[in-house]
Amino acid sequence: MILQHPPGGFSSSRLVRLLASFGAGSVAGGGQRLASRVGGWLDLSAAISLSAALGVPGAAKVVAAPAAPVSPVEMQKALLRVRTEFADAIVVGSLVRPGKQRIRLPDVAFVTAPDAPASFTPYHRYYLAMQGEMEKSIALLRASARQALATISPAAASLAALDAALETALAERERALLANVPPLLADRFQSLQGDTVDGRFREVLREVLLAELEMRLLPVSGLVGALAQHAAVARDSAGSVVQPMERSQTKHTIANAGAPNKTTSNRKARSNP
Repeated sequence: MILQHPPGGFSSSRLVRLLASFGAGSVAGGGQRLASRVGGWLDLSAAISLSAALGVPGAAKVVAAPAAPVSPVEMQKALLRVRTEFADAIVVGSLVRPGKQRIRLPDVAFVTAPDAPASFTPYHRYYLAMQGEMEKSIALLRASARQALATISPAAASLAALDAALETALAERERALLANVPPLLADRFQSLQGDTVDGRFREVLREVLLAELEMRLLPVSGLVGALAQHAAVARDSAGSVVQPMERSQTKHTIANAGAPNKTTSNRKARSNP
């Protein structure tokens, strides 16, 4: 097995299920439409597995290897770090990045003026900002995983190159599909009007953002899993080469130990004519 990935890929992701379950009327219709469109989207993990099995000639040249190889354990830690950073930020409603303005979930008290209708606009800005940060951070992580994979073997390098090509080919489609999420959230916001809208909607917003984070990390999780598997195969292959060499050296040593010393024999022959 080349990659580990959830059965069904993107089409069965929690994000799609959440959007498709958004109540009745236009929200449910929009969620179902998005679910249908994502369901028809190429499952990246499955495509990578298939193409890696078939082989991609010359693909190893596409991905440049890093100056220092990154171990599977280091990549797993990096994946966990990014996932935890964003998950924690989504739960508490605040993301802090060095040198950047803090991204904060709007305070209910400051979203609208007293007696004014609730507005989705502050939530929309927050969601777009979080989407942008997730996209940038996960793209860097994905590139690092590809570079680490490219150092393992020619087959692993071909897999990394294929992922790079797929990411480029599908980037615009991914953005277009995920751009549908805020409008669906706006519909959901309107459907909650008059029913403690802000409190309930903030929870919906958190759930959808966590689900989008999970979906965005799917290809990276697949690459990190592939890195671990290819590294294990490389170690096993190296071990299978070393063992026969060690056995050969041992046999050679034993054979020499049992053979007469030619130099000593020659000396004895000269001293005893």
